[in-house]
Amino acid sequence: MPGQYTVTANQNLSLTPLPSTVSGTVTTSSGTPVAQTTPNASGNYSFTGISPGSYTISVMATNFQYQSIITQSNQTTNVNFTLQPSPGAVFGTITNAQTGTVIPNATVQLLSINGTLMASTTTNASGDYSFTDLAPGQSQIKAVSTNFSTNTLIESTLTDGNGVYLAEGLPEGNAVVTTTFQNYAASVNSTSLSPNQTKVLNIVLSPFPSTIVGTVTDNATANMISGVSVQLVIVQTGITVASTVTSSDRTYTLANLPQGTFNIIFSANNYTTQTFTVNLTPGEVEMISPSLTPNPATITGTVLDSVTSTPITNALVQVFNSQDVFVASVLTDMNGQYTLSGLPEGTLTVAASTADFGTGIQTVTLTDGQT
Repeated sequence: MPGQYTVTANQNLSLTPLPSTVSGTVTTSSGTPVAQTTPNASGNYSFTGISPGSYTISVMATNFQYQSIITQSNQTTNVNFTLQPSPGAVFGTITNAQTGTVIPNATVQLLSINGTLMASTTTNASGDYSFTDLAPGQSQIKAVSTNFSTNTLIESTLTDGNGVYLAEGLPEGNAVVTTTFQNYAASVNSTSLSPNQTKVLNIVLSPFPSTIVGTVTDNATANMISGVSVQLVIVQTGITVASTVTSSDRTYTLANLPQGTFNIIFSANNYTTQTFTVNLTPGEVEMISPSLTPNPATITGTVLDSVTSTPITNALVQVFNSQDVFVASVLTDMNGQYTLSGLPEGTLTVAASTADFGTGIQTVTLTDGQT
């Protein structure tokens, strides 16, 4: 319902690896597993004692495409599968959208375009995950972790020999399209989709990409810090162009960057987040080596409907410094609550927004370590 936000302040502002042999699973129409088996040496399999009903039989094998078929009720069904080789793969890293730090032990699910679970895995200590042996076509990737909102990769595809790509079956709403290719600068485009709309989005990649390198140190001890999140974002937004973490030798590299003006954000647990503005030119190697201050400040609060006082879930809360430079962002939880940590001292602007509401803005002044 249209209205205004109230941001309540309290001096703060108020994701099982697949086996290496062929296996099959019977699930109900809702996706609940009923039975599972592995074929014998002749490739034969069977399921017995299954209650009458309609089921989905799914077959998976290393280096082959996933297949499934829906059976009819009250029948003894003979279902043969011919699996096709499958060279596709999806891999990536799950990170905290607010701080850029990696999230280990997050559940990552591979779903068909209609939501059927195809595979599931968990991120390692570095927040990395991978799915291999995938069939060509559309898929979804959903990442889930405790205390984090769910994020879904809707579509991933490759251009053909003519540079043409196609992403189908996309939901309505705002979408971010990220395009990468070796030795070219990454491109990030935001677009809005309406129901049944077909949109042409042509993308131009620039050669001679830019690079940012550097180290991160502790301002109090001058020691270099590993595991620091380094995030390059479009100015005055939370849209990420590239991200990494400082390695064991305390250095970092952001490569294949486009030219233009960006914010680079450095964040780590128990340190104040630092944000710099950087202007990149083609082929440039920029060195940025900040010193992070321990004992950061925190803002916490609740976003409410000003008319009904009902908590608003998944509202976007963004923080900007006194120069209107983006610092951090987070989504409210199911109770409308949020926490933004690692913030610098000084005067900050906090903006809360979501669909069907206006934007609520509050200003807060923080000191080191304040919550």
